[in-house]
Amino acid sequence: MNDMQLRLLGPPEVLVGDQPAHFRTRKALALLMYLAVEGQASRDVLADLLWEQRQEGRAALRNTLSHLRSALGSASPLLHSGANIVALDLHSVHSDVQELGRAEASQVLALWRGPFLGGLTVQGAPAWEEWVTAQATLRREQYDALLARHIREGVMGGEAQAALPLAHRRVQLNPLNEDAYALLVRTQLAAGLLDEARSTYAACRAVLQQELGVLPTFAAPPGVQVSFPEPPPVVGRPVRPGAPPLVGRAREWERLQDAWTAGKLVFLSGEAGSGKTRLAHDFLAGQGAYLCMEGRPTDAAVPFAVARRFLRQGLAGRSLSELPDAVRRELSRLDPTLSPTPLPPLRDAAERLRLFDLYVEFMGRVFPPHVMFLIEDLHFWDRDSHELGAYGAAYGPDRQVFVRSLSTYRPDELPPVLLESILPVVALGRAEIIDLAPLGVGDVHALLHHLDPRAPAALAQRLHRFTGGNPLFVLETARLLQEQGALTQAEGGELPRSRRVQEIIGRRLLRLPNLPRDVVRVAALAGPEFSLDLARRVLGVTDLEAAQAFEHLEQAGIFRGERLAHDLWAAVTADLMPCPTAGSCMAACWTR
Repeated sequence: MNDMQLRLLGPPEVLVGDQPAHFRTRKALALLMYLAVEGQASRDVLADLLWEQRQEGRAALRNTLSHLRSALGSASPLLHSGANIVALDLHSVHSDVQELGRAEASQVLALWRGPFLGGLTVQGAPAWEEWVTAQATLRREQYDALLARHIREGVMGGEAQAALPLAHRRVQLNPLNEDAYALLVRTQLAAGLLDEARSTYAACRAVLQQELGVLPTFAAPPGVQVSFPEPPPVVGRPVRPGAPPLVGRAREWERLQDAWTAGKLVFLSGEAGSGKTRLAHDFLAGQGAYLCMEGRPTDAAVPFAVARRFLRQGLAGRSLSELPDAVRRELSRLDPTLSPTPLPPLRDAAERLRLFDLYVEFMGRVFPPHVMFLIEDLHFWDRDSHELGAYGAAYGPDRQVFVRSLSTYRPDELPPVLLESILPVVALGRAEIIDLAPLGVGDVHALLHHLDPRAPAALAQRLHRFTGGNPLFVLETARLLQEQGALTQAEGGELPRSRRVQEIIGRRLLRLPNLPRDVVRVAALAGPEFSLDLARRVLGVTDLEAAQAFEHLEQAGIFRGERLAHDLWAAVTADLMPCPTAGSCMAACWTR
């Protein structure tokens, strides 16, 4: 029996021994690629993956497996198929995907030939396309992390010249990723290539201005003059005509009003789709003009990234002479262009405290009293900017400096260290966290009634169970039902799933740590038979490990009790990321 070598990063290639394998159908190749990633799956999962009708797919799967065995030739014993499970022996399969976390620096460039399974499309198989899309995002992120690790190791190890090709490749694959440009500039400077670093910075500035309307937030190379962007527009977004009302949020609105009247900072906490952004915009629109700032996924990796952006926003259209020399010089730690002799990065706690104090003074000088900010996606902020913001919130009012802000964040994505910065400000009585809980059945019925007064209460109960009361999921599903003319039917077949909802849940699933993600997979497959003891036995983990994973999922709102929070979690998980231990899980369920 020969080993197999698979290449999935780019157009798929299969070698049995040292000979290429040839496939009669795309679905046979797609089936092999899927098993090479997932390991094994039930026949129902594979039928749903590659065919639109399960019954048709179950029958066609037998022929496809036969074609696949013929294509594999001497390696066909690696493919195992039983009455319910199809599996691939991954111990004898070598793939480029397996190398994503461990490839040496010398292997990295050759590893990536293009997007995951580039060019392998399957007609009439939407579930396949969704799986490939999710996997492509995951593999690109893994490759980006691999590149970044080897680049940093090269720079720190005095091998900056050797790391340059990797840094250039990272920018090529991430043309809008500011962190990729920042790391390339750092590598070029470490290699003594000042002119090249300036050119890279200019290219980054041009791309970000043209595509995103922003400037780079990382420090410019020596000798580069930076002009500040125009101030962000003052916005106030009225409720869209005909938009469904904010049902089920009367209590949160009242708490928000009370906290705002008391002069507190407000943090709206809730999962994706809970209505944080809509609630925040609608509330601030009634208070007057406000500025909107968004956290970016790249902020977390760049120290003081958000603080630097606030700094440039505050200086937009102003002369530097308006700032005292001491303030301008101290802030040159964040932006070296502010002083002809910029200060070096922070070295100790005393320097950090001085920077924080003068940054608070800067905010008081450049922003009008009680200016209102809407800060979206606080969970993306870098740690240093967050600590600086918490310091300003705690001690700014004592110096007559108080920037009013309403922030939104997802609790399952907010790093614990950032939450620890917020809690002392809450304890001082200067901030309040308002959690947006899921809607109740009555709230779901009220939303349906807005769309169609004939919508029955029984449909609201089904929809609540299906979505867990997530406002966005409810609304997306209800609109699909409305398009199908089914909004007045109490009973019916399976409720529809919108692509947007599937993408949101898919992204949350991909961001989970490995063990909690596997617990979700087991729960999705086991259904009513699921228990923590079942997950522990199927995954082969200890009681403590299973309990910690479950606690993580409960805090993230994915589990309620010992059940998934809603049916959508089970449905989307089964579609996008089938359980890699399906056979073990089924066997465990049957032997209970």
